[in-house]
Amino acid sequence: LVQTYLSAPKAGAVKPEAAKGGVRITKLVTVQGKAAPLLQGVDAKTCEAADALPAGAFYGIVGGARPVVGCTDPSRATQCQLVALGESGPALASGQALAVLGTVRGPLSGGAGPDEKQWAKDIAAAKEMFATA
Repeated sequence: LVQTYLSAPKAGAVKPEAAKGGVRITKLVTVQGKAAPLLQGVDAKTCEAADALPAGAFYGIVGGARPVVGCTDPSRATQCQLVALGESGPALASGQALAVLGTVRGPLSGGAGPDEKQWAKDIAAAKEMFATA
């Protein structure tokens, strides 16, 4: 199961913008406590990365084993909200590597962050990308 998450996505399994960029690896500089609840039963952490993250929503692996979906802050490219997908894997913590595998969607119009409905779509899309990888 872990090996499935670690393998690179197949070229046809992700959107073209994800395949073009390749895997980007950065380090989580800070991981703060829970952010505002996004959906019932879904907790997000506010994180700061060492490098700029893709605009919009992205999916990736933290600590080599934990699949996540993230949404980059429109005003600060190194800050994001991360949601762990599934229960297994290490807890999100500062100093862990974040491998960004691709994008789920581009930035939202108007520079706003995602609302509850958009988060639900982003989470479902990221799970789909992991399932087809």
